[in-house]
Amino acid sequence: MLNRPKPNKGESLTGYLQRVAQANYISSHELWRWFILKGKHYPQSSMARVIDFVPGCLLDLKKMTCSLNINKETILLMTFQEALSKFYPYGTSETQLLSSKILSGITLQTRWFCPECLEEELFYKLIWQVKEIEVCPKHKVELISCCPRCHRSIPLLDVKSKVGLCSYCNSSLADAPRINTTDMDKSRCDDWNYLLGVNDNFLTMGSNYKCNFNQILASKLIYTACNYQETYSKETLKKSCFNKNTQQVLLQTARGTRVGSRVLHIDNFLNLIRLLRLNIEIIPKINVLTSFLDSLLSQKETIKEKISCIAPWCKSYKKPGSLHRTLTSVKSLIGGENLKYYLYCNECGIEYAIDANTGTLIERGYFINLAWYKVRPLLLENKTLAQVALELSQTKDRIRRCCIFLFANSLVEKNNIPFNVPEQHEDSKLEIMLEEINKGVRAKGFWRNQGWIYNEFLFYWFRSDVQVAYIQRKIPREDKRIDKLQKQERVLEVLNNLLDNNISITIAKVAEAMSVCPETLRQWEVLKINKAKTEQKSIRHKIHT
Repeated sequence: MLNRPKPNKGESLTGYLQRVAQANYISSHELWRWFILKGKHYPQSSMARVIDFVPGCLLDLKKMTCSLNINKETILLMTFQEALSKFYPYGTSETQLLSSKILSGITLQTRWFCPECLEEELFYKLIWQVKEIEVCPKHKVELISCCPRCHRSIPLLDVKSKVGLCSYCNSSLADAPRINTTDMDKSRCDDWNYLLGVNDNFLTMGSNYKCNFNQILASKLIYTACNYQETYSKETLKKSCFNKNTQQVLLQTARGTRVGSRVLHIDNFLNLIRLLRLNIEIIPKINVLTSFLDSLLSQKETIKEKISCIAPWCKSYKKPGSLHRTLTSVKSLIGGENLKYYLYCNECGIEYAIDANTGTLIERGYFINLAWYKVRPLLLENKTLAQVALELSQTKDRIRRCCIFLFANSLVEKNNIPFNVPEQHEDSKLEIMLEEINKGVRAKGFWRNQGWIYNEFLFYWFRSDVQVAYIQRKIPREDKRIDKLQKQERVLEVLNNLLDNNISITIAKVAEAMSVCPETLRQWEVLKINKAKTEQKSIRHKIHT
């Protein structure tokens, strides 16, 4: 580069690249193409956000440092990577940082700006891209989101991008009307200036505990809420500024007992430290006492550790901790019953829940109370299906299901069943059922699709291993993938249509016509758009000449 402007303090990388491009009389995308990593797709405006997040995933940072005479640290300071790295251990890969959900939804997809700042010094600040920063802290005016003339949003890094000018009508953004305001929270700016600066990592713990970043942050927040006591106190936490739900989430996060993989989002983190009136600079310096962690992590047993399977025939009968959580936490049933803490037994497949009103463990079915305790004794007396149903005031279908459940799990003999059922399970049919479950096929209609009779289906369906497989199944999304040839055909069809109708060809137009986003279209690696653009220009040129 012949001209190498120096980065300004707080400048965004996409804005800096625009200034470099302007100084060297080339377009922003030409500069981007010069620095792009080998094997990456050609520049697209929709990918500019990645440059301001983790630039090393798109750009050759070594080439940038040599060409622009700036070091890598200076480049990263113009991005959100510095904020991301405060929540991850040193050495975390750029790919992991880019896939992190900590900052998801926290930044803007288009350019916001302060006209006063642009009038004083022509560069875009990175902090303007944070959603909660709506006012310029220096001039006390609202940040502007569009061109003052054509009212269109300003892209982060468009092919025609120039700092301080609209990409569409070339109007000066500094001419935008000033909207003065006193509604400004300075602490928000302070927090983000700290996050985006070179400061300490949040993951220092002051103990030998091996925890992930979620557990460390949650532990620090609980420790602060408990007034830095030597040991954890449930009562002290209850009196803190955190509501009940927040307390439960923080405790589960600190102890690693939350169901599923959840991330402590930066928005929640910032809201919590603001509730505590805690300066963000203090977080890295908080060293949680080992005695506090011992008491926090060794609290009373969880519900799951206390309760056990209550099916008398099960190997896990009355073995505490033998039940497993599902991803369902709370449900209100139509009859007014409130259930929480859904569980199942991995041995017998019986499903359970906790009654929210009484706190007792209940079966989410009828195989223990009805099949085992009531139907089984009557079957041993050789009662008929009709007799059992009449005596227990139950439908014949429910009694039939109870009978087959008992026989399928070897809880009664075949001669005790008052109707025809298969002699034994066939491995081939069992494999078919398990395969269908793994595909996400639901129980309803399965037996008809396979041509099985009802009793035969239930005989396999009520096996404990089948029930466990069904509970643990992952329902796949509809497969919308198509092969490469089909992709090429679809793209060419759209391009031909645009050519025939003399509609200007852009990746956005093609993506819209195919109902996919531009990023997906680029990943298909079947783009013939440039060729079609050239052809369209040639046709238009011939028409005009």
